[in-house]
Amino acid sequence: MKIQIQILVTYFLIYFLLFHGNSYGQKNREFIILGGPSITNVQGIVKGQMQNYYNPDGPFYSIRYHIGLGMENQLFKCPTLKLRYGIWYERRASSHTSFNHRVSESCDFLDLPVTIFYKPIEKRRVYFEFGAAFNYLIDGRGVNAIPLKSYEINSIIGFEFPLIKNFKCGIRWVEAIKYLNRGIVIINPGPNEEIKKDKTHSFQLSFIYKFKL
Repeated sequence: MKIQIQILVTYFLIYFLLFHGNSYGQKNREFIILGGPSITNVQGIVKGQMQNYYNPDGPFYSIRYHIGLGMENQLFKCPTLKLRYGIWYERRASSHTSFNHRVSESCDFLDLPVTIFYKPIEKRRVYFEFGAAFNYLIDGRGVNAIPLKSYEINSIIGFEFPLIKNFKCGIRWVEAIKYLNRGIVIINPGPNEEIKKDKTHSFQLSFIYKFKL
């Protein structure tokens, strides 16, 4: 029941922002296509502590990618505020050495981000970005495969700056604040069963093309 309530709250929040929160912005709407590399990680968490692996400790960061589509418009008729929403696909992964062999773990997410952009200096086209994303796991490979709880809630913080004409570059940090749940796993032989969670995060470099229809 708790999971269903969280999903419904997230859905209605996105629905309100997109369809009721900014009717003025429909006249100033821009479409975006973005993509680029991501430096990602998947960390096993037990009792709030990251699990360590042997030879040496890990897991390690891995370079993957993200792509997406979205829409952007002014927020509350303010020239220094913009609202962006859309849909992304992102792969997050890690690799580590465990018991003298290489182990990889990856998660493929379908993301629904909602972010606000703030331009602190009116004459400069540099925007700071902050917001959140609902990430639904569509595939998982490696340790324990698909977890019991197949979604995350992520925080987003970053900034964007112009390149040429309709092209921009964005840098953002995306980190889970609600983790994937692997369920009960045996950490050591015997009665030592614990709830294991996976915390994923990524550092994204996005190349963005903006256009109007």
